[in-house]
Amino acid sequence: MEIRTDRTIFRLDKNDPDSVWDLRTSWKETEKDLFFLEFSLDAAEDLPPPELTLSWDLPLLDTVNCWTTCHGGGSELQPDWGRKHHFSIADEIPELVFHNREGICTVAAAYSDAMRVTEFSGGIHESDCSLRFTLKVFTRKEMPLRHYRGILRLDLRRMFFADTVRAISAWFATLPGYGNTPVPESAFDPLYSTWYSYHHDVHDRTVLQECREAAKYGMKTLIVDSGWDNDDNTLGPIACGDWEPSKKRFPDFASHVREIQNLGFRYLLWFAVPFIGKHSSRYAHFQGKYLFELPDAGVLDPRFPDVRKFLIDSCSRLMREYGIDGLKLDFINTFTECTDDPALTSGMGERDIPVITDAVDRLMTDLSSAIRAVRPDALIEFRQCYIGPAIRKYGNLLRAADCPADPGGNRRRTLNLRLTSGCTAVHSDMLEWRSDYDVRHAALQLLNIMFSVPQISVRLAELPSDHRQMLEFLLGFFVRHRALLVKSDLHPCAPDQNYPLVYAEAEGERIAVLYCGGITAELGFSPTIRSLYLVNATEREHVFADLTLLPGTAALLRDCRGEILPFEPPQTGLSRLRMPPGSILRLRAPEFSESRKGDLS
Repeated sequence: MEIRTDRTIFRLDKNDPDSVWDLRTSWKETEKDLFFLEFSLDAAEDLPPPELTLSWDLPLLDTVNCWTTCHGGGSELQPDWGRKHHFSIADEIPELVFHNREGICTVAAAYSDAMRVTEFSGGIHESDCSLRFTLKVFTRKEMPLRHYRGILRLDLRRMFFADTVRAISAWFATLPGYGNTPVPESAFDPLYSTWYSYHHDVHDRTVLQECREAAKYGMKTLIVDSGWDNDDNTLGPIACGDWEPSKKRFPDFASHVREIQNLGFRYLLWFAVPFIGKHSSRYAHFQGKYLFELPDAGVLDPRFPDVRKFLIDSCSRLMREYGIDGLKLDFINTFTECTDDPALTSGMGERDIPVITDAVDRLMTDLSSAIRAVRPDALIEFRQCYIGPAIRKYGNLLRAADCPADPGGNRRRTLNLRLTSGCTAVHSDMLEWRSDYDVRHAALQLLNIMFSVPQISVRLAELPSDHRQMLEFLLGFFVRHRALLVKSDLHPCAPDQNYPLVYAEAEGERIAVLYCGGITAELGFSPTIRSLYLVNATEREHVFADLTLLPGTAALLRDCRGEILPFEPPQTGLSRLRMPPGSILRLRAPEFSESRKGDLS
């Protein structure tokens, strides 16, 4: 089938040799250069759906990069026969945003079904130098259905790419089945995680020791990761499934939780949703109710009502019996890695939901509701790659994917998340560094995730004094400028160069963070902006800035430990500023400076 429009010709094919499916389409322009193609499939009875392929071409124009939610930080403009992107409820978001060197969108496409597995790619068609898009639905065999509806959103407006991404996120939020769970202010507090600092080797006394230290730096939330539920340090999910605190590690877990909470912390536990490990007492009980098996665990099939009940009851019980404040729900992407649906060969049996992704949605919706029924302000964390519009209705913390001690990777992941996550709190991957690092190098771990909530995972008592000073200063800066750093609309430059410069603006403040030497930040006062911040997150001793200042502007330069450095106020225009790595320069308008003379923030 061809759908001819004034912008392109869409080719929509269905693998339906017997023509038992009725395929209908509609095309509309809701505002200038914003289009929607809607299509529906209908059958007279429940039938296995046919594979659908939608393709179209558009001019390449001045495109240099394709941004996706899993963008890797370099140029990702590929041929149409190159890498194929796969999306689902637990694997990124089906959107492709092409832009030029200045970050202006040339074309953006998004698909409404962020639940089931889809293949969605775009790249250069080399025979005529155009952009060719291909969207495939039902590439995996599924249980029968009789109706399906999809909407393609095509945006040709020349806007800054980040604004285009935010507009797509706002559109997803209007569609049935998506939404946002409430986000308490506590979701934006810096937290301590045990994962990189201790891995599985967690015990009640060491956790208490770390929280006593963490409280000194303003951290208010604790995540105890894997290891709380078993007696040894074996990696992998082999021990998952019983979900009882280890008596060896935590002799009186309820008292331990209260002790941590009395320090002013919220207490979260890690919970690997899909796994029943082969060392679990429940492994045999769930035989026949696994989607597939790993070498050390079974992956539960959420289409079974008793599977969902077990998982929901397990989480609810942890919340009630031990008084914890939330959960880190992990590995739900494993559900969608099932490529050979056992129900297609063995039948539905006791399963009550035909489609795996629909069952994941039902499970996570009910699980989130059960957690918040125990504690309405519970914190519920998910991590990349499960970060889509459905996930935001289950959880209120989205964390960057694991990138241990990788500041550039953490920066890229958190900035990508910030663009798609709306009001949901975005957290860094846990920060770790060695205690024998130069303090400026350690500071780069924090400065690279400046626009997300910091998760700290080092052994705090082992830090040298200069590292402690640095951590106190930078976490304090984050807390004081929370609205600017994690609640504003970001302007991240050059995603194809791993975001070398990022701006944000809120509540009378504007900040520019430089991550790469040799480029110029632009900062200036305006009637609404009276405080400016310039951050040197490079390895260079100087940075370049094009400044628009006022006579009498006050300047304050602090190094990464918060120590004040001598600094002469710069002049309006292009300046080469001496700022050591990790330093923060504050510029204030004259009238503001007089009223806040003693404020060194």
